[in-house]
Amino acid sequence: MDLLEAAVILEIRNLIAQGGVTDWHIEEAQQRLRSIRENNVGESILYASKDTPRSFQIYTECIAVMAFIPGGVTFAGRHFEAPQDLWYHSQTA
Repeated sequence: MDLLEAAVILEIRNLIAQGGVTDWHIEEAQQRLRSIRENNVGESILYASKDTPRSFQIYTECIAVMAFIPGGVTFAGRHFEAPQDLWYHSQTA
């Protein structure tokens, strides 16, 4: 297990302890990823910079949220998926 996998699993466990994800978690993850893209700090995950720790944290939190979407998410060759009974279902649909 590497650092990314350990960090995402820890975030998934934290979300499970909170009862899973809500619409707020999904919207927050979208906003945070959009901010990384617009501010061009996404590369800091690949090339060390002052933004690397924060970018890593944002990515792991967002990957953990996406793990609750039915079917989970694959990132960097690793698949993350929350237990099926906790999969996200929009509360506004």
